[in-house]
Amino acid sequence: MVDRWIFEFYRLLTDKLGFSDPIHAAIVHLPIGFVVGAFIFGWLAVLFGREKWALSARHCVILAFFFWFPVVFFGLTDWEHYYGRAWLPPIKIKLILAGLLFILLTCCLVFGASKKAVSKWVILTLYTFCLINVVFLGWFGARLVYGTNPEMTLMPYKSGRLVFIKECRNCHPDGGNILIGKKTINGSPKLKDIRTFISFIRHPEGEMPPFTRAQISDNEAEELYLYITTLLNKPGTPK
Repeated sequence: MVDRWIFEFYRLLTDKLGFSDPIHAAIVHLPIGFVVGAFIFGWLAVLFGREKWALSARHCVILAFFFWFPVVFFGLTDWEHYYGRAWLPPIKIKLILAGLLFILLTCCLVFGASKKAVSKWVILTLYTFCLINVVFLGWFGARLVYGTNPEMTLMPYKSGRLVFIKECRNCHPDGGNILIGKKTINGSPKLKDIRTFISFIRHPEGEMPPFTRAQISDNEAEELYLYITTLLNKPGTPK
């Protein structure tokens, strides 16, 4: 159900607003920029003894913390929509770094608001760790876009994956078969070519219901076939 909502949301953005790019990429620079601002203002405040600049640094931290939430939220929806929750190495690292950034920003806010005297060097150290964190977040974000095998993304077979989620996954999770364990999608002779596959889903055997062209068009069936044979059975790719 969530998969469907996310798909419809992105289709709305594309069809109605003409926005077809990942949302995360458009807004991720907001918390990164504010972290950089906190680092710069924090160090300048210490070096030149300007309390107002220290306050500016704290305001940057507050804004970075605020924007962390929508950036992570849309990062997860982009991950679902464009990568199908594939556990690519850059994704794993970015999730860890995002969690660590949340902890660091929280510490900055807590220590900065503490009534007890907190060393300015503690605050500056936290700002520095935040900066290092976002640098690595940016690095692994770039690796995700420019350094990942295109076969690991779902852009070519998104409609096929959506059909699988809507019509097939309940009975065939991960390419299996919960009704008849021996007759799995994985390794099925019905996948030897597209014509055999389409003929089978139109006129299936056993308990499987037939899928008419009104339910799954021939184009969607071809995309479904490509999704199953190209991505579904590969280690590390989404199901």
